[in-house]
Amino acid sequence: MMFETLPNWVWLFYYLFIIATLAAALYNAMRKRKRALSVFTAIVTLITPFLSFLFALGRRDGLNEWEYIGIGFQEGSIWALTVTAVHLMIVAWWFFFFVKDLILD
Repeated sequence: MMFETLPNWVWLFYYLFIIATLAAALYNAMRKRKRALSVFTAIVTLITPFLSFLFALGRRDGLNEWEYIGIGFQEGSIWALTVTAVHLMIVAWWFFFFVKDLILD
């Protein structure tokens, strides 16, 4: 039986977000702006899809990725917490990226 999955448009936006984050982090690292944080973000951005995929391998039939991570997060699963943490770190990096450009320059 096939697993349920999120709609294609969600995956399109997700991978565009990952690619944009990687490009912006590498751009910042090459311009030597928040270099350590940008290199760390680039590495995390490369690892995140694989980490999410490995986590999603254990899901049951009838659950999509968001439902599975939500259940794992409620149960305190280390995998779910890690996957959530790396995604929140990427979102936080974007906040720091724009704050630096808009406020601190």
